[in-house]
Amino acid sequence: MAALLIKEGRIRRAYLGLVVQVRPIPWPPEAAGLEIVEVDRRGPAARAGLQEGDILVRVGDQPVRSLGELHRFLAHWPPGQPLAVHVLRHNQLRVFTVIPQEAPPPRPE
Repeated sequence: MAALLIKEGRIRRAYLGLVVQVRPIPWPPEAAGLEIVEVDRRGPAARAGLQEGDILVRVGDQPVRSLGELHRFLAHWPPGQPLAVHVLRHNQLRVFTVIPQEAPPPRPE
């Protein structure tokens, strides 16, 4: 990542348009997931059909049990490439295809 920062002046990261919190889930192998507490209605996740209350358990082939795991995965995923996202909705596992966009630059404080 340091090489990208030096080369491009910033780190590009895929953006889903979600706010999440860690949530225990009732069955392994994940044992925890990320509950979606807010969806940017104009973002990639909303366009794919994800909703508040869904529990994100896997992105691509990786389980996600923490916000750090999700961020690390998205740091390496190319924006614009379809991504399979597995969520629990009403105790049923569902798979959505999200097309992440490039994360907007951070707002100045």
